[in-house]
Parts: sequence; C-alpha cells; structure tokens
Amino acid sequence: MRRCLVLGAAMCVWEDIEAALKIGEYDAVIAAKLAGVAWPGELWAWYSLHPEWMPDHRQRRQARGYPEPREVVANTKGPGVDRVLEPKWPGQVRSGASGMYAARGAILDGFDRVVLAGVPMLQQVGRIDGRKGWASAKTYQGPVMQARHHMAEKVRSVSGWTMEIFGAPTPEWLRG
Repeated sequence: MRRCLVLGAAMCVWEDIEAALKIGEYDAVIAAKLAGVAWPGELWAWYSLHPEWMPDHRQRRQARGYPEPREVVANTKGPGVDRVLEPKWPGQVRSGASGMYAARGAILDGFDRVVLAGVPMLQQVGRIDGRKGWASAKTYQGPVMQARHHMAEKVRSVSGWTMEIFGAPTPEWLRG
C-alpha cells in the first residue's frame, strides 16, 4: 500500500499536515503550486496548472535551501517542467484546481492512498500567499464532482469541502 500526502496552498495547510501526520506515515509528499515553495521537505513531485509561474516558484524554493523536487509536472510544457500530464480525468469538461490535479497525478503514479492537506476548496479559507480567500473555489467544485468516481476509493481530505466529498482519512483506511 503506497501512501501519499498532497499539499495545497490553503492557509490551513500546516494544521492539516499536523492532523494527517497523526493518522499515519506517508511514502511521499506531493505539492501543488505555492505549497512547493513553503514545504521544506522532499517532494516526490510538484504540480501546477500554471507552468509559467514555476521558474519563479523554483527559485524561491531554492533560495530557502529546500531540496529540489524529484520532478515538476504541469499541464503544458514550460521552463523547468519535467513532465506534462493531462489534468482532466475522462469525462471531465474542466479540470479541478491544482490540488486535485496533484491528487490525480499521485493516483496515476501508483499511490493507493492519497490524503489532501491544505485543499479544503472553500471560498472563505485564506491562502499561504496572503490572499484572504479564494473567490473561484466553487468554480472548481463541479469538475471535482465529475471526477469523484475516479478518486473516491483512494482520496481522503483532512478539511473543508473536500473532506465532505471524499471523507476524512482514518488510520485503518490509510493502512489499507
């Protein structure tokens, strides 16, 4: 059973990580967008639906002395992008946000258990870049619902709307 912790950029990411680590251990950490700048540890992969921002994000991570990610994955080619991966599941009209893209990548990379931390997908939750909320959160909820059946058995979340949709992880579920 391979377990992955996927980090999003919501302000709750640090308390979500703490909650996720109390549940169990993970074989890898994957970050979405700005979470890769903030996370000081190793990254299995770093995902973004905005490859144009990745050179700046990578420089910021390097300036902090954090280890290079194993790979950077984006939906299109760009400077510093190691792999291009389609962000949508079959049947999706539009992709979910970067955190859900990272969860998709984790599943396609063979992780059996994917725990979302900092991916509540709520409008009122601030972000680690200082924004007070995420006005377009609801825009991405529909695409997540379209793809839910692809992820339902393998994804859980420790907070917010995604926890309501996928359920909360438990130690038993994480162990498989």
